Amino acid sequence: MYKVAFFGSDLFSLASLKALHQLKIQKPGLIGNLDLYTRKLKPSGRGQKNIVIPEIVTFAKTNNIHWHEIENNDDFKNISTDNEASNPVTGMKETITSKNLAIAVSYGKLIPQFFLKSLKFGGLNVHPSILPQYRGSSPLQMAILNQDKYTGVSIQTLHPTKFDHGIVIDQSIVKLSDRETTDSLSSKLATIGANQLIHVLQTTDLHTPKAVNLMTDLGRLQIASRIPSSLQELDFNQTIEAADAKGRALGKLFFLQNVLPKSILKSIAGCLDKSISINVHQSNIRVNLHDFDIVTRVEEHKDVYLKNVEMNGSVPMLGFNAKDEPLVALKLLNGYIGAKFVTVQNYKRESAIQFFKSFKKRRLYTIVR
Repeated sequence: MYKVAFFGSDLFSLASLKALHQLKIQKPGLIGNLDLYTRKLKPSGRGQKNIVIPEIVTFAKTNNIHWHEIENNDDFKNISTDNEASNPVTGMKETITSKNLAIAVSYGKLIPQFFLKSLKFGGLNVHPSILPQYRGSSPLQMAILNQDKYTGVSIQTLHPTKFDHGIVIDQSIVKLSDRETTDSLSSKLATIGANQLIHVLQTTDLHTPKAVNLMTDLGRLQIASRIPSSLQELDFNQTIEAADAKGRALGKLFFLQNVLPKSILKSIAGCLDKSISINVHQSNIRVNLHDFDIVTRVEEHKDVYLKNVEMNGSVPMLGFNAKDEPLVALKLLNGYIGAKFVTVQNYKRESAIQFFKSFKKRRLYTIVR
């Protein structure tokens, strides 16, 4: 009988917790008890006053799964395990609430070695890649960034000192769609991984787990390290395929847009069809791009007044996708990348059309390339 300490925090891990809870109901002889452990919740937002309750915690409370916040080694020492509870020196005996298996899914921290050693069945992990490819914290993003055709899910044992170096005991391969995003891929692999986890628990001897034949090409291994926020800046020297993949992987990209002083705005407005040169100090603001799509055609927007510089890619163009939906289109190495929505610095998220309508009012000028 497995008595599970489940470590997770996000929607990817929620799928596995739901599957374990259902298995506990269906086969109480297989899952004796199930508790959720998350890292300690911290205040966020303006003034650091709000604590957002993760959906996985809400699910646990709704389904009478005990929830514990845990952060450091001392917290782990407070978790009762079978080995400790059966200690002949103390005279303690195994209890219904003690644990004998750790399952970590998208937890983000190493489970301490001393805790794993105290568990009869050690630990398991659901990892969204075909290990050893994309060991690390960003396997979903890396698969999309590299425009991979396939990725997958691996069930591995928890290594006592390293991330993603356990014994891989089950793997599956999944095809990526042409417009895959990190969110869509996470949702897809979360369900597949949860089903694999249940299969492993029902069919595998965790006392002596056996490694499967790895499906990864060992000649092209990459580490999926944490992605820096600076990578979100749009590279105008990239191909549209690479930039589009980066946008779908990271959720948003940004570029910098010059802003002109009010004093010079009128003179520019009178130079619609002439070559003009602006030699005054300009500030710039950040513009975030969201919800990327393929641009099928572009045209000038009537509210963008700098028509003399538009055609060389210095000003955003009005683009359209295959459904004729409007996009903010930016010229890259071999074409245009398009986004349905943008967030201009100090403003709320808005549609492509609203962005162009507000172009003059915000005194936007050329793109910082």
